[in-house]
Amino acid sequence: MKHHQLSHEQAEEIMFNSVKIAQRVIDEEKAQCYVAGSIGPYGAMLCDGSEFNGWYTDSMTIEQFKDWHRPRLAILARAEPTFIAFETIPSKKEAEALAELLREFPNVKAWLSFNCQDSKLTAHGEPIEEAAASVCLKSPDQIIAVGVNCVHPETVVPLIKRMNNIDRDFIAYPNAGVIWDAEKQ
Repeated sequence: MKHHQLSHEQAEEIMFNSVKIAQRVIDEEKAQCYVAGSIGPYGAMLCDGSEFNGWYTDSMTIEQFKDWHRPRLAILARAEPTFIAFETIPSKKEAEALAELLREFPNVKAWLSFNCQDSKLTAHGEPIEEAAASVCLKSPDQIIAVGVNCVHPETVVPLIKRMNNIDRDFIAYPNAGVIWDAEKQ
């Protein structure tokens, strides 16, 4: 917010209005579309690339994650998008915190997509099938889909296959096939 010279209140208003504007356009155009309110990982705020490895999760508790994500989820929930998109989540721990937090907003549905280091593991190194299954167990009526994003296209099918025993829809939106390099960013 400070980087963009916005007050806390202005940032909240932008988040809320982004959903409302999308909903208004859909209504005006009578389009069959959905609106997702996006919530990314804590690590993105650190501006050091740690959202791509999840190392920060080792020093944080579930409650700390919930406390950090709660304000954004509350704003977006108040705007009533079709669902929330928890995106680019690098670790099982942060994903579990989001699933637990979601229960505080019982009318909200969400998908959760993981960032992964390869075709088997989350970016933080947990088996993708364990991380995804845990999220679904923690919020069984609200997590409508699990999947992966910001991953190499070649890993999508193997990752989804590893989650195949989970009774949810799957979502995948890979990157362009490039590998993120912290030194070059």
